[in-house]
Amino acid sequence: MNIYNIDIHGQALSFLSIGTGDPVLFIHAYGLSPNSYLDFIAGLQEGRRFIVPYLPGIGPSSPLAAYGMDKIATHLDALREHLGIYSWDIIGHSIGGYIGVEMLSKYPDTIGRMLFLHSFCFPDSAEKAASRTKQIEFVQNHGVMPLMKETIMKLFSAEYQNKNVKSFEKILLDARTFQPEGVSGLLQAMRDRQDHSTTISHTDKWIGFILSENDQAIPLDKSLEQLKLPRRSIVHFINDATHMSPFESPEKSSAAINDFLNTKD
Repeated sequence: MNIYNIDIHGQALSFLSIGTGDPVLFIHAYGLSPNSYLDFIAGLQEGRRFIVPYLPGIGPSSPLAAYGMDKIATHLDALREHLGIYSWDIIGHSIGGYIGVEMLSKYPDTIGRMLFLHSFCFPDSAEKAASRTKQIEFVQNHGVMPLMKETIMKLFSAEYQNKNVKSFEKILLDARTFQPEGVSGLLQAMRDRQDHSTTISHTDKWIGFILSENDQAIPLDKSLEQLKLPRRSIVHFINDATHMSPFESPEKSSAAINDFLNTKD
């Protein structure tokens, strides 16, 4: 595994680059890092270059001085400019979808297609926002790992955890590289994010959705509500998975992603 590093205004941004061909930005979920997706991305269709950044404050990437979806979007667009990429497709898993749609709003001309992988375009409910505030306070008082262990265990199905003990242990171990400023900052960015239903209803880009009726992290009613918004969309249900279909149902998840990336205008 080769980790590449660039400097953006004095802050380190690290990323993986997997494969060659048309560029795809793959944004990892909260609670995970690019390391967890290596096998999955390597199994996707050839002919594409998957660029997988470590979000600010995760692993070797420096935390931001201040967090917000707009600031993270600007940070990742600087990576695009550094790599000399004019336009890329975006796959956003969970928080990755929140960041991806922010990028679609800010930099529409740089994006070809946008895929929500167990994610949605709406803001937090008041209850969810209050929960994130409590989690930020918890990290400040108790550190990263107690929260990350609880979070990661809730994200994956019990069946996956029982059948993939070593893989799951690696995911938990990887969380030890997360910086408190990064975890708190990402929680803050999720809590304060904007409603982007207008963004996906007004764009002429292909918008994709991979979702599950059994997703324990994304409200099903909201997941379904967004499906009517885009002008052009592709939808895949993977109901033998929860929030983590790249791990719990990798063959169906990769087939759905490949199908989306092969859409033609």
